[in-house]
Amino acid sequence: MSSNTKRRRSKDNIDSRVKGVVKTRAQRNVLTMFKSQLKLDMDEKNDYPEELRSFILRTLNEDADDRPSAQDYVNLKKQLDLADDDDTCVICLDSPKTNACIPCGHKIVCKKCSEHVVKKTCPICRSEVNDCIHIFE
Repeated sequence: MSSNTKRRRSKDNIDSRVKGVVKTRAQRNVLTMFKSQLKLDMDEKNDYPEELRSFILRTLNEDADDRPSAQDYVNLKKQLDLADDDDTCVICLDSPKTNACIPCGHKIVCKKCSEHVVKKTCPICRSEVNDCIHIFE
């Protein structure tokens, strides 16, 4: 093999490594900017539960060992579902939940939106809704 061929292969090898490093740095820079923007957005809105904020930031961690596992996600989802005591209608997101779908029994809609759910499907379990009844507390 001639010395020119060796130099050319060596130069090609160095070029490919340099391009790889630059690409990695560019990816890191984008990830850093994304994390910063996401953190700012979460701080501004301030409506994310702390557990969710922490989970999102851990997901973006560069070290794979520090990223959350699938089981962490399942546990967080269960925790947030249990903490979800929001009493607003799942359709209009404005009025309180007052009516339950029949036959499934999900209390998820207000009086006004209950008229739109009848003869359609329940937004929670997708079963057919025959009627909606008012639930008194």
